[in-house]
Amino acid sequence: MRKGPRVSLEERFFEKVKKGDDCWEWKANKNNKGYGMLGGPRKPDRSGRLMLAHRVSYSLAYGEIPKGKWVLHRCVNPGCVNPEHLFLGNNVANVRDMHGKGRGWGGIGPDTAYAVLWMNASGFSRKQISAEYGVSVHAIKDITQRRSWRSLSELHD
Repeated sequence: MRKGPRVSLEERFFEKVKKGDDCWEWKANKNNKGYGMLGGPRKPDRSGRLMLAHRVSYSLAYGEIPKGKWVLHRCVNPGCVNPEHLFLGNNVANVRDMHGKGRGWGGIGPDTAYAVLWMNASGFSRKQISAEYGVSVHAIKDITQRRSWRSLSELHD
């Protein structure tokens, strides 16, 4: 069991933040997508869950996050935990925001995804298309087979 005084979530959080003039960078553990991770409160059985740092930041600044809501970034820095850069949305808003910032599959934005579909329909090979846009053949295949960008027309309505 831990000895000494308990440190609050807020104190633990800010120990791991480097505040800048714009983004506040998370200095500790990050997941494979670049989002900060913070260990959750310990339970009597010593289990604790990992929390996304930007969600912790949002809840410290604005209160509890409603069930089913996502915390999205205004900036394009997943390691940013500045609450002024965060806003609430749902999964659809998250996908639209991601694609609007050109962070879709393989770094392909919606305009490029349309071009990929046009080139595929015009007879270009996946290898040619991947070379043109500097992404993997697999990313091109996912677009042309509609495994990614299924909602492409919805994003532009």
